[in-house]
Amino acid sequence: MSRDNRSMGVASFLAGAVIGGVVGAGVALLFAPRSGEETRKIIKKKAEELGDDFEDFKKDIGPKIEKAKKDIQKKFSNK
Repeated sequence: MSRDNRSMGVASFLAGAVIGGVVGAGVALLFAPRSGEETRKIIKKKAEELGDDFEDFKKDIGPKIEKAKKDIQKKFSNK
């Protein structure tokens, strides 16, 4: 497996893990024995945290994705 394929695989895995975590957390909150108001506050707080985490994720993975994209374009433009 080439390095480009691995980096794209890692990015896909991380994106899937983040999405799976969000869905799992949402389901857990919806089935928790709390009042509606308390649950909404928790969901709002978690959504804000998720937004912050996503921004950090973009800052970390964005340059790697751009590099992989350029490497792929370079590889195919040489053929």
